[in-house]
Amino acid sequence: MTKGSSKPASTALRGLPMAAGARALHGSSAEQRLRWVPLRLALFGMTMFAVGTVLLVIWADALSHPNSYDSFHALGLTHIFALGFVTSMVMAVLYQFIPASFHANVRGLRRAQVMSATYAVAVILFAVSLSTGAVVIAAVAGPLLAVAVGLFLSQMADVLIRARRRTPEGGFHITAFLSLTAVIVLGSLLATALPNEWIGDPRRWLAAKIVLAVAGWLGMILVGVSYHTVRGLNGSSVRPRLVIPTLCIAVSGVLCSPVLILIDAPPALRASAMALLLVASCLFAADVVHLVRHRATNVAAVTWMCHLVAAGLLVVSAGEGVIAMTGGVMWAALAVCGFLLGVAPMAILGNGNRIIPVLIGNRHDGRGGHPLSAGRLGGFTMPVAMAMLGSSWATLQVGIGEGDVAVIRVGAVLLAGAAACLATTVVQQALTARREAGNPRWTLGLDSSGRPEV
Repeated sequence: MTKGSSKPASTALRGLPMAAGARALHGSSAEQRLRWVPLRLALFGMTMFAVGTVLLVIWADALSHPNSYDSFHALGLTHIFALGFVTSMVMAVLYQFIPASFHANVRGLRRAQVMSATYAVAVILFAVSLSTGAVVIAAVAGPLLAVAVGLFLSQMADVLIRARRRTPEGGFHITAFLSLTAVIVLGSLLATALPNEWIGDPRRWLAAKIVLAVAGWLGMILVGVSYHTVRGLNGSSVRPRLVIPTLCIAVSGVLCSPVLILIDAPPALRASAMALLLVASCLFAADVVHLVRHRATNVAAVTWMCHLVAAGLLVVSAGEGVIAMTGGVMWAALAVCGFLLGVAPMAILGNGNRIIPVLIGNRHDGRGGHPLSAGRLGGFTMPVAMAMLGSSWATLQVGIGEGDVAVIRVGAVLLAGAAACLATTVVQQALTARREAGNPRWTLGLDSSGRPEV
């Protein structure tokens, strides 16, 4: 809210709340430097997204036929987008968002620095290994990735243990962290098994790992964070109504689906477990519609439209996952690609123009004001990015479904254009924030008395 404004706080565009009670941040140069970790992760994520879109254009045939879905090129693309892009961006968000959600700051600068560097090296090695078929490298990359994620999870667990605030939305984060732990265990086993093939049927293990990674880790984090950002960025005057039912049903689906895959349960039973995630997605979408309907009048249309589209695409991906559980390999590819190249980028797009500059710089005005998340959109770039991203998702779905390499390449080009528009907007907003502050340094948010803002 601007100074002197009489507008109720419930309709203000709040942006992302900063950590409450973060006194350990004040006066600690180590903790102040911790904010550069999200910056590195975000930059690495955008770089891997650019690499992935280029390789998708070149290797479009890897997604054009069911027989090619388990090829090295297809596996390489999946891990580039899942680990290199989406997970890197999610980690960048969580380093700032988790303290705000649980009211406990992140501790451990060296752990965070080692984690970010190790994670980047491991993802690059994984991408090279899976893309080229050099499985010996995967045997090294798997444990290295496990170390990096273990460091990340140890910091998140420390925040959860010291949490001074508990909310139903926090259950999504906790479930996501547990799913990520299981993903790393399965991934390490698969990586070490590739050279000597000691796992009897690695496809079942890989399928369970994909479900845990996409639905358990990324899906639960996306929903948990979105419950805050959809309301905050749209200045909604109401609260979500279906958080607890959504959480309970989603957790049941995340627990049952991978277990039924590993024990090779009948297709109908596997589909029933995945249907729980479809129901949870529908409940979440209903909450998003509820929040957007009560949005502030001054919210930019592209912001709430991105949130609605992302929620809708999540429902579609979950529906495709239900069909995939009956043995539809092509539907599995549609669901995974739809989430990684549609749901996640659209959610990032809906939040990115105002939030990413704050996340990667922890930018406040230094005078006790609100975070300098830009109130203005990046000209025509944001609407163009949303249009290109939506067109890319539809094009890729058609291309994969029809097995048309040319159509898949068109979708990849549209995806690259959307990423370029988002990157341009974020850079513009970050530079604008620096100019508006009147202070060239990235600072912590301090209140008028010089203490960390809560």
